[in-house]
Amino acid sequence: MDLMTILKTKINGEIVNPKIDSLTANGKNYGSLMLKVDVKVGYLNKEEAIEEVFNTKVTFKTEIAWYTDIIPLYHNFLEENGIENILECFPKVYGSIVDADGILLLENLAAKGYANKNRLEGFNLKISREILARLAKFNASGLAMKIKTSRF
Repeated sequence: MDLMTILKTKINGEIVNPKIDSLTANGKNYGSLMLKVDVKVGYLNKEEAIEEVFNTKVTFKTEIAWYTDIIPLYHNFLEENGIENILECFPKVYGSIVDADGILLLENLAAKGYANKNRLEGFNLKISREILARLAKFNASGLAMKIKTSRF
């Protein structure tokens, strides 16, 4: 079996402009021949490439489960244990569909005062401390839930 045949069985797409060169000089790697293989892969159908990378049918179900299962689990645990609501930054879910694409209909948090900011600007010290405090409470909540619900 030649190198291109092996590559074609491992790559889901059209191999474009393959370049194969010797990686080492003859005799430098004892009896082995080491090759440098440089290929570009072209996808005939862009949607297939996106599906291959993101695997929407699997990953989107996980995304939906975050909002429909995990966040409510946290909310219930915190409420049952008298802990202040630290999860108000997560939107309510109004519906979801998973097929070839994924749709997740969420509450618009802009109505609660949240906004997208320029991610390259960063945050000032006051906001950074608030973010870290909330992240710490969120992580501590997960640990507390695990400890309280685990059987030692």
